Amino acid sequence: KCPNLLTSADDGGVNLWDVSKQARSRKLGLQPLLVTSNYDLHDGGIYSIDTIGRLIATGSKDSSVSWAEICEDSIRQSLKLEYHSSVVKTVQIRDIHTVASAGNDKDIAIWDVRSAKEPSICIEDCFPYPINSIKWHPYDENICIAAALHPELHLYDIRHTKSPLHTYIGHTQNKGRTMYEPVFLKSGIKTSKEKEETGCVPILTGGAGMSNLSLYCPHTGSVISRGETDYDYSALSTYDGRNGKCTVLIAAAQKKVVHLFSPVSAARST
Repeated sequence: KCPNLLTSADDGGVNLWDVSKQARSRKLGLQPLLVTSNYDLHDGGIYSIDTIGRLIATGSKDSSVSWAEICEDSIRQSLKLEYHSSVVKTVQIRDIHTVASAGNDKDIAIWDVRSAKEPSICIEDCFPYPINSIKWHPYDENICIAAALHPELHLYDIRHTKSPLHTYIGHTQNKGRTMYEPVFLKSGIKTSKEKEETGCVPILTGGAGMSNLSLYCPHTGSVISRGETDYDYSALSTYDGRNGKCTVLIAAAQKKVVHLFSPVSAARST
């Protein structure tokens, strides 16, 4: 297992740490060993970061997206992508050639880093409020979900950008106040291996003022389920557990609470 941790912050720096080793700091005492860092990727604070392998995408308050690579002894910037007119609040890498970005200007930009003078696809004015989250479908490279400071979620097919493929409502009362982040559940909620491979991957989201978790179908745009909780979960993330045989859900609430869940479909639990 890789013992490295990558962090970014409002100081504009990206730091790579080896969490298996310790170094002593006069101010902080013992802390993980800093392997390398780069504070020249942006001219402002970093608001978002995503990685795939050794590649790093960051979005900044300076309105730019940086595309960089972790090398043997450094973090080297390959490209600086400039399109947005305000803070870039979310970046999401699809593959080694493609990254999506969005933020306060309410546009989604899709970049092909092999020819990145300008975005290959732009989806303009997606919401009336700033966009804070984009997630790619884990199996369909043309599908992504976007969330904003707005009570709707928009599912987009990037081949047809005139309007969202589906719009989801009812999961939040949020309007212009609280950020929240949906996820695709790529395993755990399914009835067969075949359905997972063909892209039947539901969307899970929390939201402000509702104290529930909502599950949506990306194919029909319908509600699969909506379960009550004790918290308003604003940030969701997943990782593969048990050697990739299940999905572990990480849910964070604004009350300084983080919960772990193991999603299981009703069909599998009976």
